[in-house]
Amino acid sequence: MHQLRRLYSAAILVGSGWFLVAHAANGGSGASLVVAVVAGIMLCATPAWRMLRHACTFVHEMGHAVAAVGLGGRVQRITYKPDASGLATFSLPTSFGRVRSIIATGAGYAGPPIAGLVAVQAGAAQLGGVWLLTAAGASGLAFLLFVRNLWGGLYTVVLGAGMLALYFRLAWGLDEVAGVWAGVLLGGGVRGALIQCRTTEFSGSDAWAIGKLTFLPGRLVAWAQFGLAVGAVGVGLYLAALG
Repeated sequence: MHQLRRLYSAAILVGSGWFLVAHAANGGSGASLVVAVVAGIMLCATPAWRMLRHACTFVHEMGHAVAAVGLGGRVQRITYKPDASGLATFSLPTSFGRVRSIIATGAGYAGPPIAGLVAVQAGAAQLGGVWLLTAAGASGLAFLLFVRNLWGGLYTVVLGAGMLALYFRLAWGLDEVAGVWAGVLLGGGVRGALIQCRTTEFSGSDAWAIGKLTFLPGRLVAWAQFGLAVGAVGVGLYLAALG
């Protein structure tokens, strides 16, 4: 089984890499962006996910943080752990009752799909380099403002440095790179939501918290989040094809 997974991973990397290099060298195309997004999604089903999942956790927790700040709240801290789990601690004004809490809590699992769709749009508009610089800047701001533990700080710095390295080292193909990251975030959003649906320790999850705030069953909320993540994948592929 492990050998098959290694072969599967190698086939994806070699095949998609060859296609992307060939098309990017010729100016890129909508087809190359679709392949890039699909390659990123498929990487979420390979051993590479062990590394890529940390980026999805970062975007997940930043989703909470951005929503909380946008709603007039304050972020106390964000922490990450080596097992790719994370926690965003924030406070919100008491006005509007539970509405702000529902939005800020739900923004976590919405974060990776939304970031993935933005990356697809950037690639389609030939702004992949801008997206990479924006991602690097977001990592830097998160490190300065929110992240408050050693592992989280190290990972955030490495992620931002990696984005900068991709931007400055690649003369072409930045739109396809953004497409791959879009696929990772879209696929990671689906995988993360599915894990939440299947977990036996449901108490304490985002869906459980939203369920308490809305008086809905937590598992219903979790499956709704999963459905939205799957829908985002379809929208992302459609946008990539249009590009």
